[in-house]
Amino acid sequence: MARLKTGAARFKIVDRRVAVPKVKQVDAHYETPEHRAWAKAVVARAGGRCQWEGCTRAAPAHRMIADHIVEIKDGGAKLDLANGQCLCVQHNTLKGTQARAARMARRSKA
Repeated sequence: MARLKTGAARFKIVDRRVAVPKVKQVDAHYETPEHRAWAKAVVARAGGRCQWEGCTRAAPAHRMIADHIVEIKDGGAKLDLANGQCLCVQHNTLKGTQARAARMARRSKA
């Protein structure tokens, strides 16, 4: 039995976005052995559990991220364990979004 030809090769994918997002550039600091050791220590100190109040997520079932309590962009220390907390992906995203919103609000008032 002959196989049917698909139209995939004949159709060109069109990017219809109004603005194409820039490719994310990772800050070189996050690739250093010092940062990796800091992140490992932060997660280990928390026992691999999310430190967001009321969250019960923990590794290995959930991915944990070493988060800067005071973001580096806001003047937080890069490698100070006291400026680190272990968060699950969901809470790390939420905290980052809230910090960016607060930063933008401060800029608009200036």
